[in-house]
Amino acid sequence: MYYLYYNNLVKNLIVTSEKRNERGLELLETNQLLESLVARSNMYVKTYKCGVVNECESQVNKRMLNNIINKSFKRGPHSEETKQKIAVGVSGEKNGRYGVVDPKHIRLSKSEKLKFYYQFNVHGKKGYKDSQETRKQKSVNNNNKGGWFWIHNRQTGEEKRCYGDIPNGFRRGRLYNYLL
Repeated sequence: MYYLYYNNLVKNLIVTSEKRNERGLELLETNQLLESLVARSNMYVKTYKCGVVNECESQVNKRMLNNIINKSFKRGPHSEETKQKIAVGVSGEKNGRYGVVDPKHIRLSKSEKLKFYYQFNVHGKKGYKDSQETRKQKSVNNNNKGGWFWIHNRQTGEEKRCYGDIPNGFRRGRLYNYLL
């Protein structure tokens, strides 16, 4: 276990592997990973405007430290200029997939994967909702698949399955849908 202290007397941060209870020391954080503590100490350096003293016997793994720091780095959306440069850079013959025709077995496997994906994920974007027109179109398409559907007659209280045109006096749907 590693500890990050702030020394009020000397005005610096101390990273150590042993617990201390001295005058002037303030415990800021504890962590299992030395690299995480070193990465977090950068925030305290800005706050307290001081340096860091590493009193640990083990050395900081620079590769792991960079992974921790880069993981939390927030990349903003691209500007219009950057989007245009990217588009020019990967369009046409500069794109590695330009003019490549996949073999039939690869096309089939891609198709199967996409079909499976769209069974559970309607949109690639989270939080995206269809417009009212799209919802109506989907409803029409779902209702025109053929097969049977329920029809009912309110006067007689009769319900039955229908395979084609709806007879006079009947309406589409189950009877209990219209009693509410």
